[in-house]
Amino acid sequence: MAESYLHTSFLVENLEEGMQEYARLFGIEFRPPQCSPLSDLEQFGVEETGVQLRAAYSVAGPPYYELIEATGCGMFNAAQGFGFHHFGLWMDDPDTLRAELAARNIEIEGIYWSPDGDIFTIHTCPAGQNGVRFEYLNRKFEAVFAEILETGVVPQ
Repeated sequence: MAESYLHTSFLVENLEEGMQEYARLFGIEFRPPQCSPLSDLEQFGVEETGVQLRAAYSVAGPPYYELIEATGCGMFNAAQGFGFHHFGLWMDDPDTLRAELAARNIEIEGIYWSPDGDIFTIHTCPAGQNGVRFEYLNRKFEAVFAEILETGVVPQ
């Protein structure tokens, strides 16, 4: 797992205020906020997800710190509670991962789709006694992720 560990994510009420607070309390400097269209996120059992997801990654990493502004319904809404949200890991093969998760009885909460229809990320439902979520990022898009980190712009 260590070589695939990419980030730890926290849900915040206001992204800019969260960035300032984490900088003040923990000395973490963040890259400019980025926006991702939630229309590309398929959340199972959720019809209204909001319009966009706003997030910011730390400058230092990996592992990175990610702050996500609570929005809409589903896995990123304020009802999830603020604070720790998920661990981000790389995955090599989405189909193999989905089979492994099913074998462990870990449900998938959502899938981000690339503009070409490939799986960009897989988000698990909270699991275990601590309700831990994982976001698995497809290594196929490692260069895209690096570009997002550098530019703050999510390709459409």
